[in-house]
Amino acid sequence: MTQLINPHDFVREMEHHWTNRLGNVASDALRQAWLQIGHHFGRNILAHGNPIEGPQWNVLQPATGSGKSQGTAVYCAMLARFKTTEEHPGVLIVVRQIVDADQMAQTINALAGREDYAKAYHSEANGPGVLDSLSQFPVLVITHRAYEMALDALGHDGTIRQTWPLFHGWGFGERKLVVIDEALDIVEESSIDLEGLRLTLAAIPEKLRNEHKEAVDAVKAGLDILERMAQVATSAGDRTAEAILLQKAIDEGTPPDLTELRRAMREVRFDLQVGKSDKDLLASLRERHDTRLKDLNNLFRGWVYYAKAHRRGHTLNTARLLVPEEVKGAVVLDATASANLVYQLFDKAEVIVPPQGVRNYRNVTVHVSKGHRVGKEAMKREGDKLMAAVFDDLNQRIPGRSALVVTHKDTEAKAMTYETTFDTMHGHWGAVTGSNTWRDCDVAVILGLPYLPDTWTANTFMALQGVQSTEWLRNDERPFGNHTDVRKALKLGQMTSDLVQAINRIRCRRVINEDGDCPPVDVFLLLPPGDDANTVLEGLTSLMPGIRVVPWELHAAPKAAKRGRKADMSEAAVRLLENALPGKYPKSYFAEELGMSTKYWEKFVRTYKDESSEVRRRLTDLRISYRTEGAGRGARSYFCKE
Repeated sequence: MTQLINPHDFVREMEHHWTNRLGNVASDALRQAWLQIGHHFGRNILAHGNPIEGPQWNVLQPATGSGKSQGTAVYCAMLARFKTTEEHPGVLIVVRQIVDADQMAQTINALAGREDYAKAYHSEANGPGVLDSLSQFPVLVITHRAYEMALDALGHDGTIRQTWPLFHGWGFGERKLVVIDEALDIVEESSIDLEGLRLTLAAIPEKLRNEHKEAVDAVKAGLDILERMAQVATSAGDRTAEAILLQKAIDEGTPPDLTELRRAMREVRFDLQVGKSDKDLLASLRERHDTRLKDLNNLFRGWVYYAKAHRRGHTLNTARLLVPEEVKGAVVLDATASANLVYQLFDKAEVIVPPQGVRNYRNVTVHVSKGHRVGKEAMKREGDKLMAAVFDDLNQRIPGRSALVVTHKDTEAKAMTYETTFDTMHGHWGAVTGSNTWRDCDVAVILGLPYLPDTWTANTFMALQGVQSTEWLRNDERPFGNHTDVRKALKLGQMTSDLVQAINRIRCRRVINEDGDCPPVDVFLLLPPGDDANTVLEGLTSLMPGIRVVPWELHAAPKAAKRGRKADMSEAAVRLLENALPGKYPKSYFAEELGMSTKYWEKFVRTYKDESSEVRRRLTDLRISYRTEGAGRGARSYFCKE
């Protein structure tokens, strides 16, 4: 018979761990938050197999810094007292990153006093027989990406090995407790663009066209639909910005299956098609063609709509929910759930009201400068002057302090080239949430906001609420609940959630007294003009109660006679390569992206060639090497990322 942990026993053990082992301060509000976690963990275990309560996703909102990850580890360690598969419920924990999975498993094992109790599984912990052995471990910790791939595989018709049972299996049954740390992306988007699909069709060799005629005809049919929509949109002056096309791309019969064509295409030498023998180019082209065919395969199986997207041009789009009916429920620990409209759209999710008074952010001062273009494209195109003004200003305001600088991925390396009078650490959107790397920083600088594309809002809403009409897509008012336009609300809600997560990567996540205070910190935030800035600030103050917002009169400060520490161009170059796609990157690329001079380029190359250098080690770990083709004056040197 499955055993449970008494929630009050869990609170006592958690308080001991929180205060004696971690050196933190407990409070009545924290105890209530831990009690809520313990209660819902037990509820999820008991609900397993119940046709009504079993599929429910309970979304808890423990404040950042209130011990949700540590609490999960303590609860799992307490379950170690139950030795058999009949007694132990079996636990699956889903975390953001590989390092988080490793750390969670290590913490649980240390608290349980066992080395074979919790197992972290991810791409770096894979190997022969590992996947099949996972059911032997009472506690399994995996990454969000592994979880999403397992859900995705479960939705296919046997064409991909179903990994979900291998994650969910425990002994001779199933894991009864599933814990998801931070929000999980439960919607898979699929999109193809006109130019890309043309390239993929042209790349299919004649031999495969004959062997997979039906699949190739389906690719042609998809291209035909896209070309006709592009023609209509062009002649109509782009008035058909978005339009629902069909409930299903194929009206009658079984939708075409591109699985075998995809498999055959993986053997094609696409590099030779363009007159080169280049394994790096081959890998890149294979991935692009396979992704397009996969997305087209999904388009044939669902609703489809046309949209003219920025940069990509004419596109066909669809989306699907990655949570099949047979997947059991979970406990989601998401501090920013109240800002995320996705939970309101997902009918299996129940957002639980958290205890009050757990945190107080009155020691956090947010300095706000409004009226800036802070999207990814604008910052990439026009951000140099803005970033220069920010760093000149902050050099006068925060000398000697430690700042986390959050930017877009495309501008992260550039931000690392500015001289500062303060210490800097850098992160970018998409790789910030959940990390503890910057917990000692006392300043956060937000250089750009993570706007999601318009197609994401349409895809998310329709995957969760069903296909809508063309009029709905084009309308400026699409009411849902108390929101005038649900698509705008989705975008701003997700942005607010990401912003709060980024700010709480620094030391404001620490609780220093029973009132829930944190050490003093400053946040410098660039916001767009108009009502969007006010909406984001309202969400920020709601999720971080007590926070103080003050104007930031941003201007280019006079340059001091003594500038700050010189920017580390080698570090910026490494980060640029880390964020880059696979390919070849010569000196001209670094000059264009970072303003790197020939002197610094030569120094960077010399540093790489030193086999004992940290730069060499990091680039080798990233599968990046320095290569030279040819000889003499015609020689060409570059860094190559595989």
